[in-house]
Amino acid sequence: MTQDMKRAKAAVEGDREDRISDLPRNVIDRILVLLPVQDAARTCVLSKSWRYIWTMLPSLVLDNQFCHELIGKSDLKNIKFLSI
Repeated sequence: MTQDMKRAKAAVEGDREDRISDLPRNVIDRILVLLPVQDAARTCVLSKSWRYIWTMLPSLVLDNQFCHELIGKSDLKNIKFLSI
């Protein structure tokens, strides 16, 4: 089946085509960098090709909210975090 036939079939089936995965990798990385780390990590369930994308982001920011939630859920209460 050709790419055009796949797209036509997807349009008939309610336009369920995966347009995000067709974006260039640098665009996907830029989008994920803008998300909180927890939301970026949640993208791993989208497909096998998305499983580890969030772990390879060029800049992964662990913000204060993430760190405080992490501390609240574990025995890491004595760890100090550096604010940048």
